[in-house]
Amino acid sequence: MNFSVFILAAGLGERLRPITNYIPKPLVPILGKPVLQSVLENTSVLPVHKMGINLHYKKDAIEDWLIQSGYGGQVEIFREDPVLGTGGALKNAEDFLKNGSFLIHNSDILTDIDLGKLVEHHLSSGNLATLAVHDYPEFNKLLIDENGFLMEAEKENPPSTGERITTHKRAAFTGIAVYRPEFLNLLPSDISSVVDTWLRAIAMGYKIGTLDVSGCYWTDIGTPASYAKAVIRRLRKNGEMIYIDQDIKWCHHAEMDGYVVIEKESSCDRVSILKNCIILPGTNIGIYDGEGAGPKYCREEKQLSLTQQDFRNSPLEKEDKGRCEAQNEEGSKEQPPPPPLLRGNLSTTSRSFTCPTGQSGEGGHQVVSFENCILGPGFKIDLDDSDLYNLAESNAALIGTGGSDRKYYRVKRDGSSAVLMKCPDADPDFGRHIEYTQFFQKYLVPVPELIDADFDNRTALFEDVGDLSLYNWLKCPREQDRMEEIYRKVIDILILIHTKATEHIAGCALIRNRVFDYEHLRWETGYFLERFVRGIRSIRVKNSSSLEDEFHRLAVNVDSFRKTIIHRDFQSQNIIVTKGGKPRLLDFQSARIGPPAYDVASILWDPYYRLEDNLRERLLDYYTHKIIPPPNPPFGKGGQGRLLADEFMQTLLPCRLQRHMQALGAYGFLSAVKEKKYFLKYIPEGVRLLKEDTTLAKNEYPTIHALAKEL
Repeated sequence: MNFSVFILAAGLGERLRPITNYIPKPLVPILGKPVLQSVLENTSVLPVHKMGINLHYKKDAIEDWLIQSGYGGQVEIFREDPVLGTGGALKNAEDFLKNGSFLIHNSDILTDIDLGKLVEHHLSSGNLATLAVHDYPEFNKLLIDENGFLMEAEKENPPSTGERITTHKRAAFTGIAVYRPEFLNLLPSDISSVVDTWLRAIAMGYKIGTLDVSGCYWTDIGTPASYAKAVIRRLRKNGEMIYIDQDIKWCHHAEMDGYVVIEKESSCDRVSILKNCIILPGTNIGIYDGEGAGPKYCREEKQLSLTQQDFRNSPLEKEDKGRCEAQNEEGSKEQPPPPPLLRGNLSTTSRSFTCPTGQSGEGGHQVVSFENCILGPGFKIDLDDSDLYNLAESNAALIGTGGSDRKYYRVKRDGSSAVLMKCPDADPDFGRHIEYTQFFQKYLVPVPELIDADFDNRTALFEDVGDLSLYNWLKCPREQDRMEEIYRKVIDILILIHTKATEHIAGCALIRNRVFDYEHLRWETGYFLERFVRGIRSIRVKNSSSLEDEFHRLAVNVDSFRKTIIHRDFQSQNIIVTKGGKPRLLDFQSARIGPPAYDVASILWDPYYRLEDNLRERLLDYYTHKIIPPPNPPFGKGGQGRLLADEFMQTLLPCRLQRHMQALGAYGFLSAVKEKKYFLKYIPEGVRLLKEDTTLAKNEYPTIHALAKEL
């Protein structure tokens, strides 16, 4: 079959300005991947004979990208000058398209529409064209009859008058369609719209069919707001809050919160605060250096126009504090004098700021704060919260990406923010979470403060400690000294739990009565077998009786160790790094009485982040030398100093084996059963850790070692 794909990429991208003043819309990145690359990947899985693309605006940049990406030899390029429109583009490529059916795909959309199904539907229908349509009220401009054929296409959405026949419906065109080559004969030989040709074809008796793909994911990136939503959705689909290009080196001095994306070839010459920001390629974040100095924020200063009052005598509460305008390519406004250096302890997080302003930070550094915005090389676009989030009940913003069935919302309270936790009605951990919070706070374990709790509705309100997990903090390249400092603070939390909180266990009966014992340990290894070995790897277990015997002996061994309060999931995604590098602890509702080495294994042998061996050894040494058992331990044997450290080290390897299997079982369950596929990306490191440690323990647990080698 001679089947072609043609991608429409010649547009000016006017609605996406000022971004498209610098980056052509097809090359706007979504977490490092240009939209055009996603389109090419989706269409190239079809039985394609050849592919083409039309170019006009910033055509050299797109053509260069095609060559560098490896698609250059696969895609034939049709340059246009002037732009020929959606119909004229096809007529211009008539010789390329005329030998068979072809699929047309706009270059500015992201979707999971089944293109193969669309092609099959078209080829079996006999339609001149088949349009992929969906219900999207903002763009519902097509009128479709009861048989799925196009009747009308409006330039604007008509008001709903109730006069239409009920069997007719309105729908939106997705920008994807399949055509028979005869359609080309109806196109005029100059600038034209494909929509006008649809209507001309209908008037001539041809059938323009549709395939309703409502329910599939679809978005364009036609505006800054829709682009931001596409980026946030991709982050959430990946189970992430932060994306940083692998070549970025400067972000270690930035404080981050919320969703943050830092694309390639960006730079920053000052300490910055970034909250819900997308930083595009080519951006240089800076600040006013002093009286008379020009703005350093915009790379191309001629593109920047500033108006700002003298802040030295202005009240902070005034709304008109300044603005930043990105000029188009046709000219620039006369430049006013640069604003004076801002002095004093001025906050820069107010929404009224659309230009960066400075405040003194530690050590005399200047701080630039950005919130809810897209930053580019010469502009800043402020975005509303509603542009960044899918809003939930009570206008609260849904936050978090973990594996829990609980939902967390950021809400406004008394002029500040708080976090609302909503648990399923049958959640058995709700009461424990409330009581554990109060208990841990009493003994200075740094958990979010409980503000209020509603037991009837299974909701609770907590202090907002931000979104920057240790896992995300580690995405920036860090110096070893800084990493060791933050990990020591994290281990200090463990020590508080394992000593001071444990010493006062009588004050929390719910924890005291929950022991991480043999039965729970055996459940974990059974979970590993069911959800990971069989469920993910589809391995048929050999020597099952020997394996069960080793799981039994491992559980007996771990259950015999000295016990303290343990978190049970003490890993980098459950630790929040707050301002000033102070860690806070989350998701502690599953705490039990168990061997402390289980927690140490969770954080130092963490599949979410691979520590260098020498750093891990120093941190382990820090824990063993700083841990001091309570004088009258409520669990297990007594012991002091070195004796305790030596005993702890003997417990570490068995607890690591147990923890690795639990983590892999959880990844299997969350990815396969809960359909959170992003947990699959942590499996390779989890398997590596298990293989490494079963090798160390192969004499005692040879069957577990043999199983690990198969994974």
